[in-house]
Amino acid sequence: MARIFKFNIGDLDAFVLEEDYFETSLDDIFLQSSQSVLAKVFNKFNPKENCETGFNYLGLKVQGKLVLIDTGRGTGALIKGLYKLGYSPESVDYIMITHGDSDHVGGLSDFKYAKIVMPQKAFDLWSNHNSYNQLLSEFESAPFMGNVPTNKMAMALLARKKYVDFLQNLPKDKLILIKEDEWFLNNLKFIYAPGHRSDHFAIEISTDKQSLIHYSDAVRHPLQMVNPFVHSKYDSYPSLFSETLQNLCAYSKLKKAVQFCTHYKFPGFLN
Repeated sequence: MARIFKFNIGDLDAFVLEEDYFETSLDDIFLQSSQSVLAKVFNKFNPKENCETGFNYLGLKVQGKLVLIDTGRGTGALIKGLYKLGYSPESVDYIMITHGDSDHVGGLSDFKYAKIVMPQKAFDLWSNHNSYNQLLSEFESAPFMGNVPTNKMAMALLARKKYVDFLQNLPKDKLILIKEDEWFLNNLKFIYAPGHRSDHFAIEISTDKQSLIHYSDAVRHPLQMVNPFVHSKYDSYPSLFSETLQNLCAYSKLKKAVQFCTHYKFPGFLN
């Protein structure tokens, strides 16, 4: 049964919904070159060691509005979690999108009444023909796709194309585009965080008392927090990923922020 974790970000009520998790080896997560680096740094590094990969999604109440960050793969687990918290899909007011991978936007159709909140930059990338093709290409060429069966690869690419169709058919009054450094509901702000994908963003949630930085997929394993030059097979641009991770870590330290990511073990906190 999917887990739920309730907590507070300052005076904001927040929660984490687990959609799923699976056990995988470090060998399946990290590039071979990074495994060599880890073996030199950590005497006990074992590429066959298993770790938990989570699918964790953050929600919170801001100014009386229910905000969900990403929608998972659309398996129904997040819907069940919302019901357990006393919410329905119809009660979600806003969905903030970190990037267009299917495990982040696959459940968009479950929230018919929610307004979609996304960065202007990300929307422009998906709306432009050339950058759209690049977004498809960078996903298809990510190292982990080399181990994905052809039929599943086709499904993953189709999901990205469906995302574009969803955005194109979305009524204007259901879409809120946020500019760089613009705050949404006074407490939330997108931070451009490329490397995992070109359209990838982190999110800052700040109150007078506390801040949280949602890394989304800008980190996948604790070892990357020790050495940001350790690259996973899931990132399209490893070098850019390292720069982004260093910047997010420095900003989190400056803000003394709680750190959260989608694919850490439940409930997804880095610190």
